[in-house]
Amino acid sequence: MVKKSDKDAVGPSRGWLKAFNKTVMFVLLPLRKPAVVIPLLLALYLIPTFIGAKPTEVHLWYWHKLQKIYGSISSSVGNTAGKYLENLSLPDFSSRPAPEPAPIERVVTVPENTPQEIRRQMFEKAKGETKAIDILQQPQPEPAVRPQTVTPTPALKTTAPVVIPATKAQRQKSLDLIYLPETQELTGIAHVVNANELEIKGTHLFLYGVYVNPRTAQGFNAASFLKDLTAGRVVKCLIDAYTSQGVPTGICYVGNRNLNKALVEEGLSADVAL
Repeated sequence: MVKKSDKDAVGPSRGWLKAFNKTVMFVLLPLRKPAVVIPLLLALYLIPTFIGAKPTEVHLWYWHKLQKIYGSISSSVGNTAGKYLENLSLPDFSSRPAPEPAPIERVVTVPENTPQEIRRQMFEKAKGETKAIDILQQPQPEPAVRPQTVTPTPALKTTAPVVIPATKAQRQKSLDLIYLPETQELTGIAHVVNANELEIKGTHLFLYGVYVNPRTAQGFNAASFLKDLTAGRVVKCLIDAYTSQGVPTGICYVGNRNLNKALVEEGLSADVAL
């Protein structure tokens, strides 16, 4: 007897049974090798938390990383396709003459505002004729409603663009904030709550003068941008005002870089009153 190899005892070697067997073995991998799969899944979950992501936002962290990878790939593919299309020569169809439409013979010409009785008489008269009937010879009834003359409305005056107040006193009147007589400073490792909010030493604060909707794709990108800048670094925030709900708002720095200004320069947040 010929001795069989170890591969012959694993499962079917060909056909759809082989594919089905491999799929089942892959799905049951956590049960077959829990000592390898469970530590691997735990490491994949804990790595983003060490970088700065919240435990409840690990899936968003991976989603942003995939967006960056696929975004760079799609942009490179688009640039390559654009260069190829620029060098691609297509036949010019504009020089070909357009086909002439077939002539349409009209026996009776009837305007749309002709009464129904006159229409019927005109078609009865045109049954045995092959020439057009002059509508001007038919009696024209008075219109039921005379057209009203429409006077043109004057053009709307363009308003001047809104100018953001420059001085602190003017900002106090335009924004719903309570300004402090002296600037307060808050320093520490920052946790990014969303694109507009940070948490330092248990204190939540808003970034002053900038805003983006945190639930949009741009808001997620802004939050990811802040996490990359503040990951494991000391953040210093200068608080000049509080909201009516008692939440501080200020301008934050990582080293010499202004986080508020960086969000605006990257096109991730709108400059509200910065």
